Amino acid sequence: MNDLTCPSVITWTPEMSVGVPELDEDHRVIVSLINQLAEAHNLNDIVLVETVLDRLAVYVDEHFRREEAYMESVGFPGLQAHRHIHHALTAKVEQIRLDFFLGKSDSVGESTLKFLKEWLTQHILVEDMEYHPDRREAA
Repeated sequence: MNDLTCPSVITWTPEMSVGVPELDEDHRVIVSLINQLAEAHNLNDIVLVETVLDRLAVYVDEHFRREEAYMESVGFPGLQAHRHIHHALTAKVEQIRLDFFLGKSDSVGESTLKFLKEWLTQHILVEDMEYHPDRREAA
C-alpha cells in the first residue's frame, strides 16, 4: 500500500507551525481537506470528491487572503513574491477542480493528491516559514 492510499495523506506536525495561531489553524483545515479528498478518491465517491474540491478551492482562496493580510500587517518584505506564489497555486487548484467538473478527469487521481501533498508541505515548511515571527525577529 502506498502512502496515498493510507487514511491520511498528510499528518500535521508541530514543525509545520508558522507561529501564527490563525494561520496554523487554516493549514490544519487544508490538511484535513486534502485528507478528505484522498478518502473520497479511495472510496471512488464522485459526489464527495466534487464537494471536497469545492470546499478546498474556496478555503485555499480565503486562507491566502488571510495570510497576505497578516504579512501586510507585519510589514513582511516578501509579500509580493509570496502573493505571486499564491496566485499560481490558486490557479492550479482551480484547474484541478475545473478538469474534474468538465469531465477531463472522472476522479482525482494519485498524481493530483501527490501534487497537493507536496505543494502544501513545501509551501508551509519553506515559503510560509519565512514570515514565522521567530525568523523575522532573528533577521
